[in-house]
This record gives sequence, C-alpha cells and structure tokens, in this order.
Amino acid sequence: MLQNDIVLAFKKLSWQTGKDDAGDNYAIFDIGDIQLQIIPRLRPIWGGKRLACVRSVTTKQFTSACTKIFHRNTEKHPHNPLVRGDEDLIQQDYTFKDISALSERLIEWAKIQDVDPALKRLRELPTDSKGTEPLYHLAALALAGDVDKLAYYQRSFEAGDRLGFVPYISKEMIDRAVEIAKDTSSRISTE
Repeated sequence: MLQNDIVLAFKKLSWQTGKDDAGDNYAIFDIGDIQLQIIPRLRPIWGGKRLACVRSVTTKQFTSACTKIFHRNTEKHPHNPLVRGDEDLIQQDYTFKDISALSERLIEWAKIQDVDPALKRLRELPTDSKGTEPLYHLAALALAGDVDKLAYYQRSFEAGDRLGFVPYISKEMIDRAVEIAKDTSSRISTE
C-alpha cells in the first residue's frame, strides 16, 4: 500500500478524510460526542514500511467553541485535540485487513479517553500561554460556563490590559467566548 491507499482504506471504513493546512492527510471518526482524528504517515524504512499515526480525541462541543471563538471555517479546521497519542506499525507492507484492525484499535483507544482532565488543565492555564493554548483556554472556560473569568478578561482588554495574551487573541474573540459561556451557564442552570 501507498500513502493514498492507507487514506482510502480509512475512508472505506467510514472515516472522514481530508488534508490539513500543512498538507498532511487526516482521518476523523465520530464516536457519539467524541471525535477521533489520526494523521497517518507512511514512510519506507529498511526492510519494510513504517505507518505512524498521530492520534487525538476531542469533543464536538470543544471544536465548535474553538471555531466560534476563532471565527474560522470548520471544514478547514475540523478538530481541536484534547488528548493525544501515537500508534506506530512497522511491517513489510499493509493490507486492508491491517488497516481495519488498526481502525478498531484506534476507536477502542478513543472510547476510553477521559477529556475532562484536559479541559480542566486548559481552564487553569495562565493567560500568557503560547501557541493554540490561549484559544483552547478561552474555549474550555466558555464550555464550563465561566462567565465571571471571561468577563474579567473582557474588562481588562477594554482597559488596555491584554493580561499577557498572545497577539492573535482579540477582544472580539473574548466577546464570543463570553457569549458561549452565557449560553452554557443558562443551559446548566435549567438542567
């Protein structure tokens, strides 16, 4: 099998496939609210082939919150990982049966992942975190319905204090996070 054959095999197994911004192939499988994503990379090695799968799980709500806060197209960015891992196989070659067995193992791994500790860690991040963590921090707070903390961020931005947030975090992003948090909070209070 070649790289494209691997991707096609996952597609035949009911995974959604595509390419990310970096040009890497990905495959996504929905398991209820949990979303499993893999980035399969097939590389030749001495005596065979190495299939490395970067795997991650998230929730649809977390990805939706990130998308709304960042105000971006969900088709181009369908997955914001909460829990990550790796799965590597080294074989002479791969068959559809091998990919089917791998798919089953990946799905079983995803089913036992607990995203709550990851969401808690993201809520507790400092405001001067780097990379995607500030966006994830806002999304985790919004999903927890933490209107108070997000409103504090709003007031600070209005007063000219960015609280150490990276430059891409804007007041509008915080405003959108507040709206999500208000919706979450009102939904939680009626349950």
